[in-house]
Amino acid sequence: MIYRLFSQQKRLFIQILAWMILGAVVELGSAMIFGLLIDQIHDLNHFRFYGICGGFILVHFISQFGKERAIEQAKRQTRITLINGAVQAYLSQSNTAFHQLDLNTYINKLSTEMDTLMDQYMTPLLRAIGLAVNFVFGCVYFFTLSPLILFFLLAGSMIMVGFNILFRSKLKTSQKEVLSQKKKWLSSIQELYTNFSVIKNYDLETMEYDTLRKTNQCCANAIYENSLLLAKLDAFNFEIGYVLFFGQVFLCGFLLHNGAAAGLAVSAMQVSNTITNPVINFSTLRNRLVSNGPILESFLSLCDQTIPHTKNSVHEKIERISVKIDQFALHEKTILHDIEISFFRNEKIMIIGPSGCGKTTLFNILKGEIAMDPQLPDFHDQCSIIEQDAPLFPWSIKENICLNAPYNKIRLDKILNMVGLSHLDIDHILRFDHDTLSGGERQRIQLARALYHARPWILMDEAFSALDSETTKKIEQIFLDQDEQAMISICHKPVAENISRYDTVLYMDHGTITQILHPKKKKTPI
Repeated sequence: MIYRLFSQQKRLFIQILAWMILGAVVELGSAMIFGLLIDQIHDLNHFRFYGICGGFILVHFISQFGKERAIEQAKRQTRITLINGAVQAYLSQSNTAFHQLDLNTYINKLSTEMDTLMDQYMTPLLRAIGLAVNFVFGCVYFFTLSPLILFFLLAGSMIMVGFNILFRSKLKTSQKEVLSQKKKWLSSIQELYTNFSVIKNYDLETMEYDTLRKTNQCCANAIYENSLLLAKLDAFNFEIGYVLFFGQVFLCGFLLHNGAAAGLAVSAMQVSNTITNPVINFSTLRNRLVSNGPILESFLSLCDQTIPHTKNSVHEKIERISVKIDQFALHEKTILHDIEISFFRNEKIMIIGPSGCGKTTLFNILKGEIAMDPQLPDFHDQCSIIEQDAPLFPWSIKENICLNAPYNKIRLDKILNMVGLSHLDIDHILRFDHDTLSGGERQRIQLARALYHARPWILMDEAFSALDSETTKKIEQIFLDQDEQAMISICHKPVAENISRYDTVLYMDHGTITQILHPKKKKTPI
């Protein structure tokens, strides 16, 4: 995982490594300067010592600032890369697959989990790399000075690392539980927001409070247990660190006893921090890496989901769409059965039926969101889709209608007048909540979009549900007058005056077509 993390930013990683090597050299230099000052303490008034100390402080500042800057750059680039990869993976999903997860999952993934990954994985990872560099330089120094001290420090390090490895699986499980409880907490908050009016209407405050309290308690408990496990390991690591510290003091005293200069012994103690500190902190940081590894794994798995090229768009105009369904079941429940129907271009078809009869499922099959065998032709680039609750983008009204098509002022003004939106400022930027527009205005913007793009096929699912009957009658007739367009409209309560203008009316009930009418011709019962 770590290799993949840096594989796309190798140059930046090399810069970080260079700064860390410089920092390690500076740390060794500081220890040697400190030892030199001890040996030459009787001559500290000499200006060269002031120059050496001043120069060292400057170099230390440059190395520290350069290292921290490179680390922050790496975190920034990693955040951008992983989020871009996740967004690309989400955009590659079908509408049905995307909506199988609730809003909290996406918000949590692209915000909370990313922040956790940066703070609890990337920062410890980069710190661990810096500690590893210091460790290598410290080992080289002690190998030349006293292999006995080096052996002692390495033995203690191995004990510490080995003990922490025993808790690797438990740390991962604990972190997964934290992520799970956080998702449940976010879902509870969303549920509170979505159902707030119902809660107030039916006096459900107490019940809702209990639900949120229990969810909050479970989330807090999961975080506490995870933090407590990390704290236990940290405490053990620090105790081993103290053993190493006192042991190295004893060994440095042994050097003094055998005639080593005081400055050399002090330098050795100072350099030993480049081994003991990395060992203590590396085990602690490693526990953070293991604990938060599942978050990185989930992001990398998303980045592996490259955009599939499964859509084989048909560039020639689709003249007919045939649907044959012997039986379609979902969760072991039959939704549609015994349907065989063809839709022809230039025809206007209405599908009517009671709630739960399978209209929306048939609509999703026509959209291509539900795979069938044989597969329907992909005609998404020849089709405009208008759905009952489809939201608008936080763009201008003009951009919401034109989308990626060129802006034609004359054409747009004409269409806005046709759907009764000429009073709106087309450059007005919509908010995410669309609170400046009524439900009917939002729906008419979608209808205007379909008219503006004038694609050969139009699929409507309760496209006029937010409009009054008179407005519905007027705008529906505009679509019925588009001779070059096929129109398939799912409607629960059709306008009686417009039914006679449809070529075909399909009545559905209990998952099948029970009657076919041809208002322009005659009734044809099945």
